[in-house]
Amino acid sequence: MIARPLSDLLRGTNPFEFGHAQKVAFQNLKNALSREPVLHLFKEGAKLELHTDACKLGLGAVLLQQSEDGRFYPIHYMSKRLPFKKRNCVVMN
Repeated sequence: MIARPLSDLLRGTNPFEFGHAQKVAFQNLKNALSREPVLHLFKEGAKLELHTDACKLGLGAVLLQQSEDGRFYPIHYMSKRLPFKKRNCVVMN
């Protein structure tokens, strides 16, 4: 996960040290968010799609909205690291 060195800074047990790994993660995150597809603004009334995914380490989702050209563009991203206690839970389809 790109942001892991940054999210580790927010854990209560770790000292806040913004070192080389955090700088690299911050730059990689900025680069990823500024490349296509770039977030679009929400347009009321347009069709929405929610795409989700999960793995042993975390959850992710992207909310897409259809534009006038018929293509779907992201309007929101979400990700969450799972706590250690929940990493072995069974996923139901």
